Amino acid sequence: GRGPMVVLIDDSDSMDGAPATFARATALALADVALADKRAVRLVRFSHKLNGVLDIRPGRTRLDEVLAFMAGPTDGGTNFALPLGLARGTIESESVFERADVVLITDGEAELGWDFLSGWKALEKQTGLTTWAVHIGASAPEVLHQLTDEVVQLKDLDEKKLTDALLGRAQ
Repeated sequence: GRGPMVVLIDDSDSMDGAPATFARATALALADVALADKRAVRLVRFSHKLNGVLDIRPGRTRLDEVLAFMAGPTDGGTNFALPLGLARGTIESESVFERADVVLITDGEAELGWDFLSGWKALEKQTGLTTWAVHIGASAPEVLHQLTDEVVQLKDLDEKKLTDALLGRAQ
């Protein structure tokens, strides 16, 4: 879509090192595309808990704020329901995020129950949001395919794959 973006960045222990760097770079690239189109962006770092939220607005956010936000450590396990729930609340309660694109960037798997998944699908229909999953690793877990048909699998940290698979679609 061409609406605002809520980008959910997995900060769990398994993301330590290159995967975390790649996930954060992907989030920054997506934010850059959105800001160039004067779209609002909310970045959310998560693991087993919500680790941080940063709103970025065209012309109002300083680069040092964004880099400081992205510099947080990785820790703990992975819980998809918390950041997706925050995205849902954002879309439902903040008009600037109507018809948002939600992008989940992760290497791992977490459980999402049937009730959560059916509620998410209903939200997509009701609000017009688009959900994307960017999987860093060999094979995306089934839960990502249950969440969305838009799963980008990045089997290695290849810049051309990222550009073609994700940024080409987001524009």
